[in-house]
Amino acid sequence: MKTIINNYDVVIIRKNIKNMYLRVKFDEETHNKYIQITCNNRISNASIEDFIKRSQKQIDRAFNREDTKQATKIDLFRDGQKIRLWGKSYTLSLRWKQIPNMYKNYKLEFKENGTLEFFVPVRSVFNQHNKFLNKFYIEEAKRILKPLAVKWETRTGLHANSYNFRFMKSRWGSCNHKTKNITLNAHLAKLDPIFLEYVLLHEIAHLKVPNHGPAFHGFMQNYMIDEKQISRQLNKNSIELL
Repeated sequence: MKTIINNYDVVIIRKNIKNMYLRVKFDEETHNKYIQITCNNRISNASIEDFIKRSQKQIDRAFNREDTKQATKIDLFRDGQKIRLWGKSYTLSLRWKQIPNMYKNYKLEFKENGTLEFFVPVRSVFNQHNKFLNKFYIEEAKRILKPLAVKWETRTGLHANSYNFRFMKSRWGSCNHKTKNITLNAHLAKLDPIFLEYVLLHEIAHLKVPNHGPAFHGFMQNYMIDEKQISRQLNKNSIELL
């Protein structure tokens, strides 16, 4: 049920629950904020209106957070925004096209002048742009990883069962010592390829040594002499990306 209460757009969802809940939502198509109330089937509209009045401070804070969040999203996909790929910076140029809003219609093209043209359907929204760009980063990471994995598995004699990429907030990579599955951070596609190579070797080392003791560091030094310097540089990037 949609209505207007105290000049707010409100969506009321009635369920067989005990308490009443208020959330601030953002409509990606209309770009408008609204309040979502979830409550018991028997709650009256007057009670809902009173609940919204009593929650004014909570609503104001939530609206401010949502404004900040949406402003960040808009900044990410504006003309002239800088996009990083393999240590290089590209200028993003949005190209809106009158085409069906389907994933296959999204396209990225690199230009010699350092511009990255991003072709998107006219009726598409931020979440779809972000999903496409993230998938692009993962595909790029897999492309660069393939020869590196062959290189280091051959040199070390160690072999993982699988390599996967996903966007992580607290680590550059992880290795399951038992299953021999390695997961790498897709954010690495934004940095110089040497960092992906370092993290790859780091996780391959964990196939043999599960901890970060002397044996692990000896392994890393044996195969990558400047690994400590690379690690320090990578940690500096983590402040910006993670």
